Amino acid sequence: MSFSSMMTLKCPQCEEGKMFKGVFKMYEHCPNCGMKYEKEQGYFTAAIFVGNFLYGLVVAPTILIMSAIESPIWKIALVLGGFSLVTVPLIFRYARSIWLYIDHITDS
Repeated sequence: MSFSSMMTLKCPQCEEGKMFKGVFKMYEHCPNCGMKYEKEQGYFTAAIFVGNFLYGLVVAPTILIMSAIESPIWKIALVLGGFSLVTVPLIFRYARSIWLYIDHITDS
């Protein structure tokens, strides 16, 4: 299992099949090896915590930098709002990928 496969959103089992067929839509099974991605209903609930952690890694420095340069609160809110529109879809995908890899490693 490689870090590059996780970051390119490939299957944790075969490291070749894609996880996503759209921005938010995942394959149910790996198109290459057939591994089932969502093992049970609610399986990706823990990925929400991974996503929140990743979002915090991005947002906290932004808030600190903008506060340090004494930006008004409305500018901080505007920047974070725009930033969220771009980062949330990316974080959603990577949070699910990271969670699948964590689960695959701990099940092995």
